[in-house]
Amino acid sequence: MIISGIYCLKKAYKDGKQTFTDPLTLLFMTLILVWAINMLQANIFHSMYPGQRTALIYYVLFAFVLMFLIRDMIAGDVIGAKVLTSVLVIFFIVNFYRAVNLKSVREWSYDAYTYDVVNYIDTYRQKHPEAKIGLKLGGHFFPSFFYYHYMNYNKLRWLDMVTRFDTVTQPLFFYGTAEERPIFKNYIPVQIFGPDSQMLMMHR
Repeated sequence: MIISGIYCLKKAYKDGKQTFTDPLTLLFMTLILVWAINMLQANIFHSMYPGQRTALIYYVLFAFVLMFLIRDMIAGDVIGAKVLTSVLVIFFIVNFYRAVNLKSVREWSYDAYTYDVVNYIDTYRQKHPEAKIGLKLGGHFFPSFFYYHYMNYNKLRWLDMVTRFDTVTQPLFFYGTAEERPIFKNYIPVQIFGPDSQMLMMHR
């Protein structure tokens, strides 16, 4: 983005007012405007940064800025365009390699931290074989855990799961959202997952 900004300033100095009819300049200014408005909302009104599907507007604008930047560089400097394209490809490959996690899925009712929660409980079970292990699930996490339990039943038959709608059962662990914590006063957080502050809690 820094390269795009410098390039747009250079074009503005060279072409004057005609620069503001250029697609690259318009897209770059739109991207900066969206980013600036988001920063004001986050710092003044304390609203959340855009996430998940809302953040896709950044990806679209960013992609178009790169496309038009490479287009302009090809027209003026073929070697520079090839170098920039190679750097971008390497950057995206490295970023994808670091960001992707094929061990977890989070879409609709499936939760990304299912494996982590089960691994934590399994580690506790191995350290405390005398404990009776049970897990109450809040929010919409039951389908994800049920599927994982069903697919790995031979390894997870020790895990007894109930939903939050079961108001009688008080198992050792409860996994839910931060908003549900006040409802279950007998539980204390032992681990927090992700930006949504999903909590694995343990009975006092």
